[in-house]
Parts: sequence; C-alpha cells; structure tokens
Amino acid sequence: MMPENNYRYIDLETILEMADGESDFIISIISVYLTSIPESLEQLILASGNNDTENIVFYVHKLKGSFNFIGCTLLTDIFLKIEAYCTSGEHMEEIPALVAEVEKLAAEVTLELQDVMEKVSS
Repeated sequence: MMPENNYRYIDLETILEMADGESDFIISIISVYLTSIPESLEQLILASGNNDTENIVFYVHKLKGSFNFIGCTLLTDIFLKIEAYCTSGEHMEEIPALVAEVEKLAAEVTLELQDVMEKVSS
C-alpha cells in the first residue's frame, strides 16, 4: 500500500518517482538513508564541537545531498548557511545551534521515513 503524500518534511513524490512506484526499491532507498544519515550527522556534531570547519563543510555537503535525494529540501537553507559561515569564518558562534536544528529536523525526517517504510511494507 502506498502512503499518501501528507508528510511535513519529506516529499514522498520524489521518492515514488525515483523508485518508479516499486515498493522494494522504496524500502531500499529509505534503508540507505536510515543507515547513512545517523553516522554523517554524528560526525557533523563532532566536527562542530571541535570547530573543525573542514569536516563541518564536508559533512554538511554530504547530508545536503542525502536529504535532497529523499525530497527533503527544508534543511537546504540551514546547510547553505553553515557552509557560508564556515567559508567566510563569520558567525561561527551560530554553527552549534544550526547543527542542533539539523539534528532535530533529521529526527523528524527519520520518523516520517519509518512511517513510509511501515506503510509500504504492509
């Protein structure tokens, strides 16, 4: 059963189009997200805590692509802001709060994706 696209953070249409409506492929796409995002997010948090701008930019770029891949563009502005701050060296004190916001929203996205997987699997 395909769930309705009434999610706040993800765009289910993006996932459905990519998977051509194939349930197994949808589950595969979401599974990759659910296994790769937490590790990258953890590395971003660690880099932020260490003021490691090189790794902050690396993991923000990686996460931005992953979130866009599943149709979650909500975080794009935050990711772009973090990248700009790291590149310019300005507003660096704001990065931990932005990273915390990413972490919070990533948790919401994860819940929505788990819901999609549950509905697609049934």
